Amino acid sequence: MTVDSKVYIGGALAFFLLLGRIIYLRYFHPLAKIPGPFLASLTQLYRFYYDYISNGSYYLQFEGFRAKYEHRQYRAILNPFFSRRSVLAQEGIVREKYMFGAPWNSLDREDLGGWFNMLARTTVVPMMKLTPFVSGMMDMLEAIEKDVEKVVDQVRHGIEPEKDTIYHTHQTPPTVQLMVDEGFGFLGAASETAGNAMTMCAFYTLRDATVHAALHKELLEAFPDPTNMDFLALEKLPYLTAVVKEGTRLSYGVLHPLPRVVPETTVFNGHILEKGVTVSMCSWLLHRDPTAFPNPTEFQPERWLSPTSDKPLMDKYFPLAMCEVYVAVGRFFRRFGPGDLEPLRVGPEDFAFEDYFGAFRPTGARDFTVLRAKK
Repeated sequence: MTVDSKVYIGGALAFFLLLGRIIYLRYFHPLAKIPGPFLASLTQLYRFYYDYISNGSYYLQFEGFRAKYEHRQYRAILNPFFSRRSVLAQEGIVREKYMFGAPWNSLDREDLGGWFNMLARTTVVPMMKLTPFVSGMMDMLEAIEKDVEKVVDQVRHGIEPEKDTIYHTHQTPPTVQLMVDEGFGFLGAASETAGNAMTMCAFYTLRDATVHAALHKELLEAFPDPTNMDFLALEKLPYLTAVVKEGTRLSYGVLHPLPRVVPETTVFNGHILEKGVTVSMCSWLLHRDPTAFPNPTEFQPERWLSPTSDKPLMDKYFPLAMCEVYVAVGRFFRRFGPGDLEPLRVGPEDFAFEDYFGAFRPTGARDFTVLRAKK
């Protein structure tokens, strides 16, 4: 290999590493969804300029950021769409049209669509092997942008939507790019988390005949007519609720340790944590804490049935996620009882999640498919 070839290869590698870093910071970093200056999201040189070149004036920029990006006002617009009342009102379409007002029909596509493929490739992010990943992400961003532009056009022409979306609330819409970024963030936050919770509920329930029988029995008794299974009725069932909570506990959500700055000097487990230091904690450790959950690796819905077991596992958008999980799990196990399905072809080793920020099934894991038993 000649010197020139090595230089070209090194330059190309450096370019793709830089491109990967930029894409990660703009779309996948924990703070990526927070509005702010573009350069500030990519490099500390933005802050360096104000702190060192402009004589420590970075703090003076904060008022300008608040006026320009209006974090509180923007959050105030979005929050009502994730309230319990809003989710209940939209239950009939929550799983297919809630975000953009129209379904993407991913289940009707042989490859499940670009979003599924992009998630499948997310595991390469830490290595920045971006050639296949960028392609899937660009396809998805293009689809989101088309949806956003359609909504903006409706607003501009005074066309009343069939259902409001998060974008119809802006009488003076923000930039298309801001709404595309927000849509991308919502899709990322909503896909693996709720999906993993449903998966773990299904896997552990099907693996334990006693749990399966108890859940199926409760659902049959509560819903002789399966057409009337709405979220409000489902969430009142104690055993279904226990299964959902236990499945959520073992799905972990964001697996990667999230950093937090200690606000005041404190003592934690006998150790002094000084004010201003950064610490991290991951959901995997909390959800497997034996002091809170005895036998933490075991799927035991009964742990949630006692009067003292009301341990909240939720985030800001919990009502939307729980509506999805309750409806999916409840309807599935109302329809299929013990003996209706073939034995599982996967085991716990296929759900030993790997940490790629979110919780992803391990490389080489067998497909989790459930087949109807032949009668």
